[in-house]
Amino acid sequence: MSSTATSSPATSTNRIMLIDMPASLQAGTATLLTDAGFQVMTANANFEQLRSFAPRVVLMNLAPASLLCCDVLSSLRANEATKEIRVIALVKGEAEARARALDLGANVAVPESVHPAELLAQVRSQLREAEQLGRVERELERVVAHEHELQDQIRQTGPLKRWLLPVTGVLLVVAVVVFSVVTISSRRQAKQVSNTLATLQRSVLEEQQSLSQVQNERARLQTSYDKALEEQTRLTAERDQLTKQLNSSGGSSALIQQLQDADKRLQKLEAERNAGRRIVEQYAPSVALLHVVVAFQHVESGKMVTIGKNDSGDDDKSVTLELDGGGPEFRLDSFGTAFVAGNGLLLTNHHVAEPWWQDEQIKPLLDRGVKPVIKTMEAYFPGLTTPLSASTAQVSQEADLSTIKVPNLPASLRTLPLAGKMEKVDGGDAIILIGYPTALAAIMARVDEKTATELMSSVGDSDSLLRELAKRKLIRPLSTQGHIGDVRPDRLVYDAQTTSGGSGGPVIDLDGKVVGVNFAVLNGFAGASFAVPAGNARELVPTKR
Repeated sequence: MSSTATSSPATSTNRIMLIDMPASLQAGTATLLTDAGFQVMTANANFEQLRSFAPRVVLMNLAPASLLCCDVLSSLRANEATKEIRVIALVKGEAEARARALDLGANVAVPESVHPAELLAQVRSQLREAEQLGRVERELERVVAHEHELQDQIRQTGPLKRWLLPVTGVLLVVAVVVFSVVTISSRRQAKQVSNTLATLQRSVLEEQQSLSQVQNERARLQTSYDKALEEQTRLTAERDQLTKQLNSSGGSSALIQQLQDADKRLQKLEAERNAGRRIVEQYAPSVALLHVVVAFQHVESGKMVTIGKNDSGDDDKSVTLELDGGGPEFRLDSFGTAFVAGNGLLLTNHHVAEPWWQDEQIKPLLDRGVKPVIKTMEAYFPGLTTPLSASTAQVSQEADLSTIKVPNLPASLRTLPLAGKMEKVDGGDAIILIGYPTALAAIMARVDEKTATELMSSVGDSDSLLRELAKRKLIRPLSTQGHIGDVRPDRLVYDAQTTSGGSGGPVIDLDGKVVGVNFAVLNGFAGASFAVPAGNARELVPTKR
């Protein structure tokens, strides 16, 4: 015999089933639960009926423990669809009877003489505990999903070692062209600047060493994967311990408080863990790889500096830069990161928009009558198959910041909001950094081996390579997470890793606000990356009215 009392639409969270309850307790309990907003079914011991009703909590009479009730409880725990149902068992006797009920699969055992109001409290307690344990389960699922994502990324960086050398080789060839002995209008001038050029060449060779940080990206991914495994193990152990304690304690108030405290910790961990994925999903499509091509012009003659063959005979592989050499125009490729800041503008660093700015190694050359000329500036956004033409809009006089104008910027690109004046960042705050550290090297490191082989054999310069990568939608930024270490008026210091190419990237807090613009990294010390505070950028990015 069964009956159902309803007071609200049936959902899995408000269905309560009373099985073989004593007549003296059944009516009062059913009425109390119904008045509390639950849908209640009273029934005899029948597993199929239980599975069809799909309650969240079952109150079962095990005083005495009938064979039918034991069978239902055993089937409930063995069935995938019902094993998570919470069971409150009514028993006759003290510790031995409660222990037998728990052994059979009940979550908690109470005396058969319990008052209906206490049963209602037990139902609510079981629902709360079930929700808290459910959150642990969901957290575990997210950790497992994160593991799979990390494994995929690690596999994608498989061809890293094979392709690092070819990419480095291409850049070294450029370095030879850029920083070999130069003649501008005479051999005498070449000698005057040879020491400066030697310094520049050493600088470029040091820059090539930063490409080894691409290899470290693989190690970072492996470390993240190992941490995810450790976190999964910890959460699994915590879940098992909570379950064991719940099954043996009878739902004490101390344990409920412990569960609530654990839930708060899990929520905080969940917020930080999911922030990176959420923010990257929202904002990465609006973070561009900026490619700036710079040529050099002699101020007095107006002639462009060109590449000429060295006729000294000392080194057939060296080249010179000349005004009358008749060779191709000499151009320097520079890379950085920029992001959509609103009103058709991108925000980046001054030294990204104008690569020669405050470069003490290039300055001596410019002082000798040569000026830089930007030939092209293009922004490559993830998901766009062609680059967008860009130009410098404004540079800050106070900080390493610049805005970039992009005509017809797609409306689909989300604006990254700058933190407001009252939204302060503090030491210890979690942040996410998005950018293109090592530029082409990191992008090529994440391309599968077959595609990398095809690209390396079919393109001959960085511009062609970038366009082909964009066409195949292979240009995507990297994201790293860390914490603020120090806050100063002119800079933020944090430990999210980056390197050259990441300059201009947004530093984003867990609320999705840009708190800084990355501009420098202290080589050899992973805990020191630097950003210009967002407040310095507000004067460059007017609020749209």
